[in-house]
Amino acid sequence: PAGNYPDHNVEGMPALSPTAVDGAIVEWLVKEGDMVEEGTGIAEIQTDKSVVTWTSTDEAYVAKLLVPASPDDKLPVGAPLAVFVDDAKDVPAFKDYVAGAAADPSPPSTPSPAKEAKSAPSEPAAPADAPQTVAKATSGSGGRIFASPYAKKLAAELGITLDKVGTASGDMGRIVAADVIKASQEKPKAADTKASPAAPKPVVITGDRTYEDIPVSMMREIIGKRLSESKFTSPHFYVTMECLMDSLMKTRAQMNEGEDNKCSVNDFIIKACGKALRDVPECNVGWIVEGNNKPVMRKYNYVDISVAVATPSGLITPIIKDVDRKSLTEISMEMKDLGKRAKANKLLPEEFQGGT
Repeated sequence: PAGNYPDHNVEGMPALSPTAVDGAIVEWLVKEGDMVEEGTGIAEIQTDKSVVTWTSTDEAYVAKLLVPASPDDKLPVGAPLAVFVDDAKDVPAFKDYVAGAAADPSPPSTPSPAKEAKSAPSEPAAPADAPQTVAKATSGSGGRIFASPYAKKLAAELGITLDKVGTASGDMGRIVAADVIKASQEKPKAADTKASPAAPKPVVITGDRTYEDIPVSMMREIIGKRLSESKFTSPHFYVTMECLMDSLMKTRAQMNEGEDNKCSVNDFIIKACGKALRDVPECNVGWIVEGNNKPVMRKYNYVDISVAVATPSGLITPIIKDVDRKSLTEISMEMKDLGKRAKANKLLPEEFQGGT
């Protein structure tokens, strides 16, 4: 019952942005028993906009952390996160406290199986004098490596396996995010060692046509999702501008003089787009969601441009491959051939599917 616990305050998930409806604990900055003062950082919280530090507004002691840090587990605003007390001697009373247990008639000293399950993560404690190294911070039975949820996620994004992290500076020999970052900075020095299987590697398609899948953070994933949704749910208007094409038209007339194959203005635009993507490879990137529903940014090392062609049955987008490496004449001839076959419904799937 509530009377069995000393005076305390249960803090819920804060609304750290005007549009926040939920959030995720990226990493706890305090542990149970710590004293916090006004302005002390309590946790890093992922909102719909960014990662924000949740800070204390008063002096108190952390009696109980009710949820583990997990960047992928979103909790609604107001969901209980932590218990705070005014006196340090009251902290032990909340050892078995579970959110919502205040209405439970059973005494807190005899936790139910559900409570025991919630407190299970704290059981595999390493000895207090365990050396702060990954190799000696594993359990004796299964060789398990203890790490915070955010450290695990960060290691996956950086392509680092936890057994390659050299230090474990967290409580009881646990790997934290700072250890993973340190390991990533030391990684180039060990280039001659066996490559991590989780590291993103370029995927060879044919010859030098390669791409690289770049993992995205939770914040980037949210931004990508919101931008995709806005394209379909929000009204759009498009800004246009006029360009002086006098020099281009003059050059086009000189190129086409006496030639059987005439280059169109569209051919010039296709070539310009190809050169721009080669000069600014950061724009030659796709947002790809594959079977595991985890998006990646796919950075292409080649430039394939899709060009819309109107056909009797609708629009289709044949692809001109390696645009940046082809001359205007080659682009013009290929475009005419693709356009002709598109209208005759004779394109192969690989000629209209893909593009960068």
